[in-house]
Amino acid sequence: MTPSDDGLEGRRARCHCGAETESTNPLAAFVEYRGPGSGWAVDHCRCGYSRIAHLKWNPLTGRAGITDHGFEERAPSEFDRFYCGCRGWD
Repeated sequence: MTPSDDGLEGRRARCHCGAETESTNPLAAFVEYRGPGSGWAVDHCRCGYSRIAHLKWNPLTGRAGITDHGFEERAPSEFDRFYCGCRGWD
């Protein structure tokens, strides 16, 4: 789910380097929405692996899946993600 700019209103985005900006900032490159209903919150387990990795057989890798615990959606993140350019653009 990618919300419209209205859905990003009032949210903040954070780069991996720690820089923060408003999610609606037109200069924020590659903003990834991580709020309620986002793929980040819904399709990834609390353990960090994707939903598909928790199947008995992972069709992407052709190996056994993670079955030592059930899939649990992670909670929506307080911050969205963006890239501030800290590592260059090329």
